[in-house]
Amino acid sequence: MTTTTRLEPERLTGKELEEFVVLSGNRYPDSRLDVWRNGTQSSVGPNGQVIQHKSKPDFEVTLANDGIRGTFDAKSCSEASFPLNDFHPDKKSSRALQLSHMFRVRARGGYAFFLIHKNRREMKAKADVESQTWLFPVTPNWFWDGFYANEIRRVTQMHLEELGVPVEWWMSSERARKPTMRLDEAIRELRSRL
Repeated sequence: MTTTTRLEPERLTGKELEEFVVLSGNRYPDSRLDVWRNGTQSSVGPNGQVIQHKSKPDFEVTLANDGIRGTFDAKSCSEASFPLNDFHPDKKSSRALQLSHMFRVRARGGYAFFLIHKNRREMKAKADVESQTWLFPVTPNWFWDGFYANEIRRVTQMHLEELGVPVEWWMSSERARKPTMRLDEAIRELRSRL
């Protein structure tokens, strides 16, 4: 019997997930994937103080031979489902602005998604739930209609399996010390579904 080693990290903080995104984007020697971070925007307040605003998703991305820009937010989650409450426009928060930006990119022909890493969960009464990494599309569909109608507040496992694309983890070379994500393949699969 052959055993497979899971390369997907069991637990990641949001910051660690972002570091893996950068690492994954830099691991492609043939530049199949360009990933860059969005910076923080700032303005000067009435008293001359600098106010920083994070109003764009974490990353921008372009696939080689595609040329179409995309944007995504990387989120780590230790719950059974990923909460979206802070992204609702009623909140008037920076996260609501991020989601609005993602829909604008999508409306212009780009692609937008959440990269969600669900941490391993140890269950008392049931079998443990292994860690999973998914791309979840931000595009007009029944899910987002339900979100804006205040009927959907979380991305559940069922939503991920129906609309999302699982992200595979791999060792990019024999000398690699850390696994990376096959973001290019997952993004291509997501694009083919849009």
